[in-house]
Amino acid sequence: MASDSKPTPPEGMPIPPSSEKPVAPAAPVAPAEVTGQTTAPTTPVAPAEVTGQPAAPTTPAAPAAKKPMAKRTKTIIIIAVALLAIGAGVLIYRNIGASNARTAFTNAANEVVSADVSLTEIDDVVGSSSSLAYSTADAVDSAKNALSSASGSLDAATEDLATAQANEQFLDESGRSAVDALASSIQSRKEMLDSATKILDTASGAADASTDVLAAEGYASDARSSLGSAVSSANANDYSSSSSSASDAVNSAQTAVDKIAAAKEAYSGPDYSSYETYYAKLLEAAQIAGKIDDALLSGDYSTGNSYIDQYNDLRTELNDLSGSLPYGVLFISNYLDDACSDDIDAYNSSLDAMNKTDIVVNAYIASSGITLDTTDASGSNGYSSSTGSASTGVSV
Repeated sequence: MASDSKPTPPEGMPIPPSSEKPVAPAAPVAPAEVTGQTTAPTTPVAPAEVTGQPAAPTTPAAPAAKKPMAKRTKTIIIIAVALLAIGAGVLIYRNIGASNARTAFTNAANEVVSADVSLTEIDDVVGSSSSLAYSTADAVDSAKNALSSASGSLDAATEDLATAQANEQFLDESGRSAVDALASSIQSRKEMLDSATKILDTASGAADASTDVLAAEGYASDARSSLGSAVSSANANDYSSSSSSASDAVNSAQTAVDKIAAAKEAYSGPDYSSYETYYAKLLEAAQIAGKIDDALLSGDYSTGNSYIDQYNDLRTELNDLSGSLPYGVLFISNYLDDACSDDIDAYNSSLDAMNKTDIVVNAYIASSGITLDTTDASGSNGYSSSTGSASTGVSV
């Protein structure tokens, strides 16, 4: 019969307090699978101490970590910003490089414009043997001075162009072609200066000689004119006037002889012999004309007639010799052709090369909006600014 009293626990077990709830038994552990291996004993878990207080709540387990999507997005954004910054930096770098190249190119072209002013002056003298022969001494001296001026400008242009060449990879194709063309043009101009220097050295004194030769021709013409007047007056029995004209003829003919001697001293290379012979005979004829007048004035007609025969013989010689006289200073020009032929050819060859590359440079200047300083370039045929027509360099 059931009793209301509590059952007595087996001996040796403590009696739980009445106020405590019985601890639920642990869930049974599934037996280890039999594999032929001995299962390692599990470490027993100590039973919770019974304190009469409710057990402290356990800390809930941390939620499962989220995938790093946000972090990757941030990384992508940072990389994109960095790439944009790098791209912007590269663009700025390229723009600076292109600006430096154009500035240096413009400076170099301006120096070439300055050099062309001097080159034009030089070309007027050395462009051909005839221009050299007919140039005045002042023009030759001016050309010699222009050599150093042009050389200095071209050296400065070379220095400026070195900066353009160092940055030409930042230019477009037309810009790079213009830089290369300008380099070639500068080199051609330097070669022209080298040839011009040799020509002027070889022809040193030629201009002075040419001036003297032309002056001698003028005095010889005066002598012939005075002789004509002397003969006319003598035939009219006006021996006084004839004597005066004969004296003028002597003075003019003597000056012609002196001038041709000065020409030979200034530039001894050419052959002056035909002029020397002619002017000597002309002077002799003028002197004979004066003797004719003196003899006739004194009434010595026999001596006078003898001088007249000598004079007529000299006139015949002079007529024959006049046919062998060179035209102007052509004989000096011909001599220069032989003496300076190679250097003149080299000069003109460099000039042709310069003109070809100048076309490329001027085309780029015109298309790129580049404005050059042409203040000192009046009269030269150098580079033009973008507002002008594209013209080539100095020409003969």
